[in-house]
Amino acid sequence: PIIVAGGILLLLSLLVSRYLSVWILKPLNGIVDGARKLQSKDTGHRVPSSNITEVEILVEAFNEMADSIESSEMDLQLRIDAQTEELKNANLRLEADIAKRKVLELALKQGEENFRALAENAPNAIQIRTDEGVVYLNQRFTELTGYSFEEASSMPVGEMVHGSYRERD
Repeated sequence: PIIVAGGILLLLSLLVSRYLSVWILKPLNGIVDGARKLQSKDTGHRVPSSNITEVEILVEAFNEMADSIESSEMDLQLRIDAQTEELKNANLRLEADIAKRKVLELALKQGEENFRALAENAPNAIQIRTDEGVVYLNQRFTELTGYSFEEASSMPVGEMVHGSYRERD
C-alpha cells in the first residue's frame, strides 16, 4: 500500500509539474517567438498576455520595446522618404540648369563661330582690345597695316592711326 501510494504521488507530482511547466513555458515561448519575429523585421507582432505576474511584466516590456521599434522604424522611413523627395527635386533642378547651360554654351559657340567667319571675311581691318590689351586681329588688319599681332599688342591705338586721320592741335 505505501509503494502504491508513493507511486500515485509520484505520478501525480509528475502530472502537476508537467502542467506547471507548460503553463509557465507557454508564455515564455511566446516571448521567444516574438523576439524571433522582431529580429526578422516583423515589428507588428505582439506577444499575448499571460496570467503569471512576472511573465506578464516581461511580456509588457517586450511589447513596449516592439512598439518603440515600430515607431522608430516608421519615423525613419518618413525621414528617408522626405530626403529622397528633396534629392529628386534637387536633381531635377540640376538637370534643368545643366540643360540651360548646354543651350547657352551652344549659342555662345555658334555666336563665336559666326563672329569669326564675319570678321575673317570682312573687307575692313578689325582689332579688338580689352583692358588687358589686344585680344583679336583679323587677317585684313595685318594686310592693311602691316602690323603683326605681337606688334599691334605693344602699340598704343593712337599710333596705329594714319597721321592724316589723327587730330591736329
